[in-house]
Amino acid sequence: MRIASPTTAQKIVFAPRSYYNPLIDRGETPVFIGMQTCEPDYQIGPHWHPYTECLVVLEGEAFAWLIGKEDEGGVARAGDVIEFPPILPHAFRTHGDKQLRLLGIHCSPTRIVHFLDESLVLKNGYQVLNDELQPTYM
Repeated sequence: MRIASPTTAQKIVFAPRSYYNPLIDRGETPVFIGMQTCEPDYQIGPHWHPYTECLVVLEGEAFAWLIGKEDEGGVARAGDVIEFPPILPHAFRTHGDKQLRLLGIHCSPTRIVHFLDESLVLKNGYQVLNDELQPTYM
């Protein structure tokens, strides 16, 4: 048994307005779980996973959509769950002027992300915007 807490988990700063706390991430379970905190005006680039991803909104609001179906996107509020199907490119952004906190459940023992913008580089499954901005492990 293990109790995972964002207060003791590694803090990975991987984008200018967001950071991630991996919680269940050792590859020993069928899921990878982490908490993402996003400041207002944060938006992740279009990406996809080879598995289902579920995002539980803990605080704030997120606007989420599938790429090519932006008009079908919607706002998820605290307590809501966003389910992204495997392989379909998607994105989300903060909605409103409050911080957004999400619990991400990846239906895979490891976090695998494929960005549509091939200029984005990944390091350990996290977005790196350029050579100067490397994920910061705190």
